[in-house]
Amino acid sequence: MPHRQPSLPSLQFRPTHPTRHLYKTLAVLWAALCVLAAGAMAQPTDAAQAPEPTDVTAVARPTDSVRVAVPPYSARVLDTTGTLHTTHIAELNQQILALEADTRAAVVVLMVQTTGDEAIEQYATRVFEKWKIGDAERDDGILILVATEDRRMRIEVGQGLEGTVPDVLAGRIIDQDMKPRFRSNDYAGGLKAAINSIGTRVRGDTQPLSSEESGGITPFGWAFFATLMWGFAVGAVRAHRTWKWPVTVGVLAAMPLVAAAVLREPGMGFVLLSFPAPLTFALGFGCGRSRAMRMVVSGIALAIGLLVGIAHAVGADRFGWGFLYAVVGGVGCLLLGLIAMGVRRAYKRSLVELGVRSAVVTGIAAYVAFENPPGPFGPDWTSWLPVGMATGLAMLFAFFPSGVSSSSDSGGRSSSGGSSSSNSSSSRSSSGGSSSGGGASGSW
Repeated sequence: MPHRQPSLPSLQFRPTHPTRHLYKTLAVLWAALCVLAAGAMAQPTDAAQAPEPTDVTAVARPTDSVRVAVPPYSARVLDTTGTLHTTHIAELNQQILALEADTRAAVVVLMVQTTGDEAIEQYATRVFEKWKIGDAERDDGILILVATEDRRMRIEVGQGLEGTVPDVLAGRIIDQDMKPRFRSNDYAGGLKAAINSIGTRVRGDTQPLSSEESGGITPFGWAFFATLMWGFAVGAVRAHRTWKWPVTVGVLAAMPLVAAAVLREPGMGFVLLSFPAPLTFALGFGCGRSRAMRMVVSGIALAIGLLVGIAHAVGADRFGWGFLYAVVGGVGCLLLGLIAMGVRRAYKRSLVELGVRSAVVTGIAAYVAFENPPGPFGPDWTSWLPVGMATGLAMLFAFFPSGVSSSSDSGGRSSSGGSSSSNSSSSRSSSGGSSSGGGASGSW
């Protein structure tokens, strides 16, 4: 008999389970979030290299970890940094006095070197409360705060002028009047333009913001919208391609990183990479794999388009808050149902998977809470809105229900805010006005 050599058993490679892809993706995203959060929180200051300030400037620089002290009120234009020339201070003071004589609204300008470890919104609130800007009954005070070394600015508005100087207008004043001039070191020109725009609005020389004006898209809005479209497109393409997940994550992160680099806002990259990009990627991936998913998303998009068209035709004010509340409530219930379904499925599959997803959600919520510290929940419940929205969106895409794919068993899933506020106040009285936390912040 011929001698037959035993053949070696052929090696059979089992296909990688989709859960392993999921763990790799979550691990990569979690590492990226940790790096971005560490970079955002580790913002070194030049306090040790700067010369020791004297006189009133010392009030605006922290010597240790304590909060920066609020300087005593001594003038309508108080520059503790020595940036403004005395001539410019006199011109700004005359501009504010003219506005106060016409409208009784009190506008105060404060320039400091830094707010320290405290957010400029919190520091502005402390200044407003200590200086008692505006009349106690009318609450018509406005604070323009500039931190030169932090390159941050804020317009804090009293409760009495919130309707006259809304947040969108305060943000527009910062973006259009102050930021371009500040980047050219024309601080006096930026402050003059801001006070002039505020005065025009408070005097009533302009018509109320139209729906088109109030709905103007900011640079962050364009970046957010572009990231939504990019994430959806990458998800749809990935549904029919065999990219490695690290490549997919890199392509998905390209748009947020480019937007952050163009607008020179590092924190924006974290926000865009955390929320809209992974969420729309999941939607695009699901639409690419499931015909039912495509029909659902198309129906939602069509409904939103019809609602926007109706509101534009009849006017936002006539559209009816009741209908808006009903739509928001229905969408909220739908999202809560999706989250609950996703949590239940993750728990059934693996406790490790549930823990990883929960860790991602906790990290995102903690970062947003760190950047926007909320106040007491009872009297200041609106301060919890950023944390609540961030947590809800994070849970939505972290626990997005699997099984949207009807044609493949290797589906994918990815997991993953200067805020504006404006206030206004009028003449300064002994009791003074108060700020509700509204207004606008920005950087240059």
